[in-house]
Amino acid sequence: MSYEDESDWSDSDDEVQQQTSVLLGIPDGEIKDPNDMRDPNVSRLGGKPCFIPGVSRPPASSSLCKVCNSPCEVLLHIWCPFENSPLDRVLYVFGCASPGCQRRPGSIRAFRQLRFNNKYAAKLEKRKERAQREKEKEEAKVAAASGLNTNTSSNPFSMGSANLTGPVNLFGSGFGGAEEEGQEEEEEDLASGGSEDDYEYEGQDEPEVDALADKLTNASITESAPAQNEWATHPFYPPIYLNTVFEYVSPPKPAPAQKQPGEGGKGGEMWDLEQYERSSDEDPVFQRFVQRVGEQGTQCIRYELGGTPLPFHTDDVYKKLFPPAAIPPGTQVSVTGPQPAPKPTYEPKAVPSCEHCGSKRVFECQLMPNVLNVLKKSSPKVKQNAVEAEEARKKLVAAALGGQGGVGMEWGTCIVFACENNCCDGRETWREEEVWVQWER
Repeated sequence: MSYEDESDWSDSDDEVQQQTSVLLGIPDGEIKDPNDMRDPNVSRLGGKPCFIPGVSRPPASSSLCKVCNSPCEVLLHIWCPFENSPLDRVLYVFGCASPGCQRRPGSIRAFRQLRFNNKYAAKLEKRKERAQREKEKEEAKVAAASGLNTNTSSNPFSMGSANLTGPVNLFGSGFGGAEEEGQEEEEEDLASGGSEDDYEYEGQDEPEVDALADKLTNASITESAPAQNEWATHPFYPPIYLNTVFEYVSPPKPAPAQKQPGEGGKGGEMWDLEQYERSSDEDPVFQRFVQRVGEQGTQCIRYELGGTPLPFHTDDVYKKLFPPAAIPPGTQVSVTGPQPAPKPTYEPKAVPSCEHCGSKRVFECQLMPNVLNVLKKSSPKVKQNAVEAEEARKKLVAAALGGQGGVGMEWGTCIVFACENNCCDGRETWREEEVWVQWER
């Protein structure tokens, strides 16, 4: 859902909730099944780094904080292939809890890992063939009716008019199942994540697809013992399942009676909105954030590939992403009265392009404050020797002194932008993406 001025929303209590284009990641209990812990298809908060099998494991240096050079814990792991792409895809977000690294660039990092999926690529090819046959049938009908022999040059494989309604299970889905035509395949396509308009892989030439498949298939899958072991002692938070639900929003309602701090959720699981109210200073951006998140206070992730992030408050990040829109030429304005305030408008061009392929980066997801609430319930676990254990103890004590329990992070939201081309050259299936952080005041 795009950025809207709250003054545009209705005040009617009779209106029902409306579904937006945002998917929410909701915590759904600790992962205790060892198989799920090792399965990259299972999306989660926290946990040990879990990578896609069959491609080179990334270097553990990827997780190092750029400020203190210490390993960062995994905050987020989501299985999120692009729609109509034959590439399996996992997005990882790492975060440093050291108090000295807060509010500094490089303490939150995001990466994606890819793998060519031969089985799903074959299904995409079959669907392209069906689309071609259906197009030829329609053209034959038109030609027979008009007596004309048509010869079109339009893209026969465009899926722009595909039906995109139905259930979505973005954070944790495979490509198995029957290959018959019909609703089952339609739902399977939706389960791959994203939307047809976000990434139209089918428009690419077949030789390009084949070349990419060869590159990824031939990518090194052997790992030396040090490469495998360097992740073995990586610090981690207990893994938490992520369940996926659609976001629904209601019309604004009168502010409820003031609650006592800590009464915001069930058993302390829900993000406590009241703790942030006292520092908002009537910031309308923050007030809108509170109202929107209050619709589903347990949300940890907001996912909308190619969509619009929900800004946390008015800061430099917000001003870059939501600059005031220019007043259109010809707009009548008062000469003597107050000038109309330009409405902030999301500007995705503010985000740097992909340094590998030059494609623009688009909003993919953002981490919400409840992530910190969920992860701080248990301290990070790791196999440690005596020296490492003492260093970890000092880190946790310092974090506690920073006022954040066992987590120590001070951000309000972490916004992840990804290459819309999902580029990969075969030799490197691991790519760093862009993260913009809005810190607490």
